[in-house]
Formats: sequence, structure tokens, C-alpha cells
Amino acid sequence: MTQLDVQRGGRSNPSGSFEKQFLYLIGYGINYISDRTMLADHYVAESEIVFALESDIEHIEAEAHGKPITNLIDLYRQGIPRPDAYGQIAERVLAAFSDHTRVGLLVEGSPFFLDSICELLQWRAHHLGIEVVYVDGRSSLDVIIQTLRIPLGHGLGVYLAENFCAGCGVLNAEAVNFFFQPGNVGSERIQMHNVDKAGVCTLQETLLKYYEPTQRWILINLGQTPTVSTKIIWDYLGNLDSFHSYMHSGTLVLSKNWWPVELLDVPPTEIKD
Repeated sequence: MTQLDVQRGGRSNPSGSFEKQFLYLIGYGINYISDRTMLADHYVAESEIVFALESDIEHIEAEAHGKPITNLIDLYRQGIPRPDAYGQIAERVLAAFSDHTRVGLLVEGSPFFLDSICELLQWRAHHLGIEVVYVDGRSSLDVIIQTLRIPLGHGLGVYLAENFCAGCGVLNAEAVNFFFQPGNVGSERIQMHNVDKAGVCTLQETLLKYYEPTQRWILINLGQTPTVSTKIIWDYLGNLDSFHSYMHSGTLVLSKNWWPVELLDVPPTEIKD
């Protein structure tokens, strides 16, 4: 297929007719087996080739209509600059259009919600004339609200932690506030472990502009497979920097006006070596 063919958003088939190209961004929720929808199944079946970005691919492989899945997790590694990893993943997905007209990417949660790779693919596909189809899934925000039974009456604030620290948002401390990817603050590199403590200190200092040191926080890490359960820890904002090693995954939740009933009698989390 020539570059000109790609720019036109299609490819010629053996009969000489023109086939439109489609990129399916398929949200499957947090747990592929229990969360995915019939619509997601439909677009998996429609895809000629399916990509995923999964550290634990087995729970997806068994359910994907017997269709082989190309796992790109090897491109998302500790220490690599995040923009470089996102670019390589997008290139790999779009390169599949040299041989296919319908390409699917399985997306954890929802492709609409805080997904930098989907945003990059949308932009690049648009410039290549490839039509992007978004298939919504159950986002991590949806699951956190349900898991913690968070009432919506206080209002919600949703932030990428690094953008919040860069001054890209105004915070209402009376609302229930969610800070996604807290381990990314202060670093453009992927931190799947060994989170930089300085970044967590920056997040702590920024939050202390709105909250007292005695403010309680929750870090919730959602279970994504039948064998991986949801984990919740909590402590006080004055101690947040001590928990930097826990911030490589999960979402930080704070509110002056709300606290889960289930945690009322649970003591703060002890740091484990």
C-alpha cells in the first residue's frame, strides 16, 4: 500500500475498488470478562487484527472470539519517556493498515477517559483519513464511584495529577476529588515501580494549599482480573510522601465532606518494607 493510499483513508482491493479504513478503539471496562459489552464484542469480531496493551493478557485471550491478539505491552516499559512509548504504540497500530482495513485496539476502561494513546491515535488517524470508531467502556472513574459508594451531591473533581500540579486546574476542596496517575508527577518517564519521591512530594505540597495535613486520603487500585482484587489504602495528607512507593498505580481520592462508611473503623495503612 502506498503512502498516498493511506492518506486517502483506504486501500485498493484486488478488484480495483476502494475500501474505507476503520480504527476501532474498543473500551472493555476494568475487567474484560465481566465489564465488556455486546457492542465491544461486535467490534472485536469486526476487526481483522486486534491489539492490546496488557501486562496480563491471558484473561483477554481466552474470550476474544478465538482471534489472536497482538500485545504491545513490550513497548510500554519502565523508564521510557511516555511520549516516546505512546508514539511507538500508535505507529505499530497504524502500520497494520498496510494489510488490513479494520483494525481494533482493546482499551482498558473507556477510550474517552484520560487515555493519551487514544487521543494520539485519533489525531494521527484523522490526518491519514482513517475513520475512528469509539466504543465506550466502563471507565475507572465509574468503577471507583461504585466501589467506594461515593455520593454525587458533593460534586466531583477529576484531574490528572501532573496537570493539577502544573496549575492546570482549580480545586474545590468541598467536592470529592480524584487525582489519576499520581506517580507520574515530576517525570515524563514510565514509572511502573520505583516512583520518584520528589514527584509525590510536589503533589503533597500542592494539595496542602487546599487541605490540612490531617486530611485523609484514599489510594484505590482496581482489580482487573478474577485473580487480582481491588486494593485500598489510606492515611493522612501530612504523610503522603512516605507512601511514594505505592503511587505507581491507583487513583488518589480526597474530600473534606465524605469518607467511606466501610473505612470508619479501619486504622491507617502501615507502610510495608
